[in-house]
Amino acid sequence: GRAPRAAAMATFGSDVRALAAAGHAGIGVVVGLGDGSLELWDVRQGAVPARCQTCRFAPGAGVGALAESTWVDTPRVAAGADDGSIRLVYVDAPAVGGHADYCNALCWTDASTLVSGGRDGAVRSWRV
Repeated sequence: GRAPRAAAMATFGSDVRALAAAGHAGIGVVVGLGDGSLELWDVRQGAVPARCQTCRFAPGAGVGALAESTWVDTPRVAAGADDGSIRLVYVDAPAVGGHADYCNALCWTDASTLVSGGRDGAVRSWRV
């Protein structure tokens, strides 16, 4: 068979660290970058990525993990950073908590439970 070819491509100003499908949110893809910012990219439209100004982590705290919840009608995307912090993105919510070191993994288990894993060896469950 033929090798797959990229249907769309975008180039970002920093290294890409994490991706989360955000079709439920009507966005396309959330891209977590090494400079601590998040970009929204509508892959279907091929649109130029839009930087989310309200979703930036502290300088030097790159985004290392992303997860979208499809359990609720209101989209929730969680982002974890190198400084161990975890935030809910695109909703008016405080920071969730964090880890002593990098937050490397995130997943939703239901509409209000976020599970995180960090380089500190801990796996934590958060009610949000």
